[in-house]
Amino acid sequence: MSQTNRSRQAWQLSRALTESAGIDVRLEYHGARRGSYGGWHIQWCGGPIVADMREHVAALADQYPAIAAAHLEYVRSSTDHGEAVALLLWLDASQHEIPFLSMWTAREALAECGYPEDADEVWQERGRALLSLSPYTTLAGETVDTLRRHAGRGWAAALAWLDGIATPTGPPRLTIVR
Repeated sequence: MSQTNRSRQAWQLSRALTESAGIDVRLEYHGARRGSYGGWHIQWCGGPIVADMREHVAALADQYPAIAAAHLEYVRSSTDHGEAVALLLWLDASQHEIPFLSMWTAREALAECGYPEDADEVWQERGRALLSLSPYTTLAGETVDTLRRHAGRGWAAALAWLDGIATPTGPPRLTIVR
């Protein structure tokens, strides 16, 4: 099969995956496959977890025989906001994990939480509130430690704390200067 046909089918598969997953999906060729390096990579941000993307590919693979679906590398990236929301949703469902909360569990949360950017607005606000605690607006270790301390008093208390940051009752935190 020619490289041109393979490239065309890769583009067509990426469009079909974009439609079925509801997010932008790209296939990129990284040279000849050597072990776990090279070959075709499926890349997307947020959206479905890897296992779900594999299901999307499996459902479409027969239509694109030039692409060896079994050899695709799956690369899911995220935004800082998506990571924060995924962590909060994961903790809400796995409160027994709160004492062990770390950056490692934050990564696990993202790997297990699909479409965090589509969560209800209250979770979006809580994610923004959590990120506002970091000077770099990233999900930093210190931010996760602060969340763990507050969640140690009870998950409901931690959510109330985040809600208070998200919708402050006092004077505005920022002032517009003209």
